[in-house]
Amino acid sequence: MIIDSIGITLKINETMLELLRAIKNEGVLLSTLSWNNPDVALHALEELGLRNFFQYHDMEYHPRKDLIAEKALTFFKESYNCEEFEIAYIDDRDIHLNDLRKKYPETCSIMAWRNFSSISEGVEKVKNASRKPFLRFLDA
Repeated sequence: MIIDSIGITLKINETMLELLRAIKNEGVLLSTLSWNNPDVALHALEELGLRNFFQYHDMEYHPRKDLIAEKALTFFKESYNCEEFEIAYIDDRDIHLNDLRKKYPETCSIMAWRNFSSISEGVEKVKNASRKPFLRFLDA
């Protein structure tokens, strides 16, 4: 059991995990972009059994997901020898979606639970964003 800094027990959102599994099975590369203390966040992912689920993690203690995304993009370009790709970014906060859209206007930005209401609808939104290789960044 993991208790956060304000005493709330962390739990896996099973619906979001199902969505992540579905898009990962489609060949999607997954990364976390998180506004958290990296040590604490990575420990939480480890405890939840999700640390190795993602190909890349970037956790920084500031809210600028657009800046965090730059490092992840560099990692994927170098590690997967991929210069051209599309980004699908899923978050539950407008501010992070807006920051990423400003820096990367071609990003497929998806507001969790607003732009889709079911797993299959979420998977289809991600799959239909483009036919180029994808990088998917997910808020953790």
